[in-house]
Amino acid sequence: LTLDQFDEEQDVPHRVVGTVSQTETIDADRIFLKDVTVSGSFDLRGVGSSALGKLLQSLPIPVFLIAESGSIVFANKASEDLSGSNRLTDISFPCLFPRIQDETRIRSIIEQVFTERKPQVIEAVLAINDKRIWGRIHLRSLRMGVDRSVLVLVQDLTPERMQLVLTQRHRKELQDARDKLEMRVAERTAELTAINERLEIEIADRKRAEAELR
Repeated sequence: LTLDQFDEEQDVPHRVVGTVSQTETIDADRIFLKDVTVSGSFDLRGVGSSALGKLLQSLPIPVFLIAESGSIVFANKASEDLSGSNRLTDISFPCLFPRIQDETRIRSIIEQVFTERKPQVIEAVLAINDKRIWGRIHLRSLRMGVDRSVLVLVQDLTPERMQLVLTQRHRKELQDARDKLEMRVAERTAELTAINERLEIEIADRKRAEAELR
């Protein structure tokens, strides 16, 4: 079983987890004030060398910072481990979603997070080079000085997802086997009933013939 087969599983629909109710932006300049210039600006492309970047690098799950254009301006080591030797910065984050509906959805969500500054969560397949994972993607507005970005954290749910698909597939196979068995039992029962009826008719005919001979 591979993640490519998820699209083929009718019993496991693509699921959007939903919107978190809070309307909050993480105000990182209060935490990392020394990384913000006097004018209040912050160069997102230099986040890797900042205190925030070091914190994000220490996280064991893939983390991205997304610019308003949708491009990746920062990817931590855990995310780059998925891509091998290829850099993820400067590419479009929605392009990591191989399914058109997911790519369209994530573009809309990024715009929504920038506009409404509400956290969002979505589940979808991500394709990074030849590696695919089923992820729960958390998106949240992040402010550093006057600059804003979207902080993205990706939970790899691939093992759980594959187990769910396998469980549902086995359940379907078991149900199909039961249906076939019930059908065979019904067919055999019908055959035996027909044989029994023919025997009863033959016995009746034989008794009638014997009676006529007497």
